[in-house]
Amino acid sequence: MLAISTLFAAFVSFAVSSSAAPSPQLGSTFAVYPGWDMDNGNFQTIFNITELACMRTCSADNGCVAYAMDPYGSIRTPGPACFLKNSVNLTSFTMQIDDVSVGLIGQCGT
Repeated sequence: MLAISTLFAAFVSFAVSSSAAPSPQLGSTFAVYPGWDMDNGNFQTIFNITELACMRTCSADNGCVAYAMDPYGSIRTPGPACFLKNSVNLTSFTMQIDDVSVGLIGQCGT
């Protein structure tokens, strides 16, 4: 038992002292709501991007708490558009007839 606790302590010490910064992974949990949109909180718009790339970009940015994805564009956007959000106001969270989706960091109901 002493050997296991010593090995664990050595591992924790190595992990804490390691200077390598963790790389962003697609490990962040997103609750994705197809057919919904949120018209506020935009801090960055990225055009011609996939939803997976949009999700990864949001996950890698500490200020991003959600995204809205318009995969086909509209009159206002020339093509696929990702809207990164730094705030969430659920009063503007509405169902849409367009092919849009919103991804919120965290599991459903969190």
